Amino acid sequence: MSALVSLTLFGWIPLVMILFMLLPPRRAVVSAFIIAWLFLPIAQFKLVGLLPNYDKISATCLGVFLAGAVFDAGRFANFRPAWYDIPMLIWCFVPIPSAMSTGYGMYEGLSGVMYQAITWGVPYLIGRIYFNSLEGLHELAMGVIIGGIVYIPLCLYEIRMSPQLHTMVYGFHQHDFGQSRRGGGWRPTVFMQHGLAVATFMCTATLLTAWMAFSEKRRAIYSIPLWVYAFVIFVTAVLCKSSGATLLMLGGLATLLFIRFTKLTLPAWGLLAIPFLYMFARTLGGWDASSIREFARLISDRAEQSVGFRLDSEDALWESVRPRMLLGATRFYWAAINPEEGRRIVPDGLWILALGRFGVIGVVSVFACFAVPAAVFLRRFNPRTWSHPMVAVAAAWMMNLLLWSVDCLSNAMVNPIFLLAAGGLAAAPAILTAADPQGRGRVPAPMGVRPANVSPSIINLGPRHSSLSSHGSFPARLPARNQPANPRQP
Repeated sequence: MSALVSLTLFGWIPLVMILFMLLPPRRAVVSAFIIAWLFLPIAQFKLVGLLPNYDKISATCLGVFLAGAVFDAGRFANFRPAWYDIPMLIWCFVPIPSAMSTGYGMYEGLSGVMYQAITWGVPYLIGRIYFNSLEGLHELAMGVIIGGIVYIPLCLYEIRMSPQLHTMVYGFHQHDFGQSRRGGGWRPTVFMQHGLAVATFMCTATLLTAWMAFSEKRRAIYSIPLWVYAFVIFVTAVLCKSSGATLLMLGGLATLLFIRFTKLTLPAWGLLAIPFLYMFARTLGGWDASSIREFARLISDRAEQSVGFRLDSEDALWESVRPRMLLGATRFYWAAINPEEGRRIVPDGLWILALGRFGVIGVVSVFACFAVPAAVFLRRFNPRTWSHPMVAVAAAWMMNLLLWSVDCLSNAMVNPIFLLAAGGLAAAPAILTAADPQGRGRVPAPMGVRPANVSPSIINLGPRHSSLSSHGSFPARLPARNQPANPRQP
């Protein structure tokens, strides 16, 4: 491993500190997460004690958390948990009862909690603190869109020349190079853990860009209309050669259009229910998923082989973990599994990994981390308000969370950007002005933040680093879910 890898990962936290000195806090958070996720190397360093391995996710999340605690302590001090944070709390602390029930002890439980908290809890917390408004979600979306634009030439280079950028910069390829070959061409990996992660990111950027272009028809970046960027990012996403991510993106756009014009949110609720129905059917329901195998066969022989391997692994792993269904068998369980002699069983989906490690409690809680913010948004925002640009962006984030939860049925690539959006989306509906039917322009403070005096930061960097962001750009006359669009009508 080259010295550049160590310098980049361990030097990232000081760089984030500098970002907080130069930029307003929320913009520094967006910049730090996007830059880190797009460009930091895929590498791990083992740490002593209970600390998890230090890697790309750890550097990304801890860098922002520490910088925020130093330069923007007021926000953290005024954070208050709410009921919709319960799934994330369960997911972060379930390693303790799981380890105790299987005899691994408290040390393993605390080690698991540290990993869950840094990988999942910290980005969710940052999302709750910094993106708990429609304005914040809009800024996060713009960060992802700009990141997608920056990744276009890098993806196109690797599509033409093969995945070489990580090797050229850091000295090694981050994954099995053979998995980069797809359909007679190359699938880019750039600086992410897998080509599927790149495709998912580009499809997420496509959905956000396309939906923002549809909702803000005059919006432009550097005088270029947003729909032009949407088209180019879409083409690049398709060339990333991930049929699953592309189909989910197209389905998400179609669902958003349907809801926008019909004002019926039933398709979104259906997407929300799919992961839970699938997990029940594949376990207690005894479904063999033969229809999924047949659908994959229609796409290609390679797709059928990939899907079949995943489904066979799910069947084997479910049978092995059934006796410990409630709390699972901890993180060490999968290393010892080999149900069929001479054949390696590899769990790919997040759901089967969570079920095996932490049981039903774990798998339900982790998928609820995606589902609850989406459900809160659907309950609080009337579809008639989705035509407003700010609400439209929040709706796009809601759809991306639902699509990611469906993707996690077959993949398990954690992306902290989705967790930022989940934390923000869960709290963002609190700024609705249902208590102000006359539209006087008053916007209540977001949930979890005190509207009173804010405690100062440890280091005061001037007015641009004030602890509570202004919501002045958000119009205060959006109706609540059960109110008429015109507050003067009965």
